[in-house]
Amino acid sequence: MPQDIAQRIAALADELEEHLYRYHVLNTPTISDREFDRLLSE
Repeated sequence: MPQDIAQRIAALADELEEHLYRYHVLNTPTISDREFDRLLSE
């Protein structure tokens, strides 16, 4: 797998994890459900 793709996957995973924590634990989402779904599908 090319390095740039691996880095993008890692960055997306970190970002999604942060959003999930804010949504489920802190109950303070910082992005819309639609934006989260867009990130997840990328």
